[in-house]
Amino acid sequence: NSPSSATFSAWLETGKLQRVVLVIIDQATSETLERWNFVIEADQEVLEKGYVSSFQTSCATLISF
Repeated sequence: NSPSSATFSAWLETGKLQRVVLVIIDQATSETLERWNFVIEADQEVLEKGYVSSFQTSCATLISF
């Protein structure tokens, strides 16, 4: 089971999300075709003022795939 977009949003808002790894695997061979690492950083002001809402839509779109 993968986390929902609400879970990702909560992690973003609290600063708990530090890294997201996206792996694309060939279904037939299980070979890794692509692997992307995204480092998530937010300064304290962003966390305190809740500026992550503009990112939530993009995050939810990515997760819906």
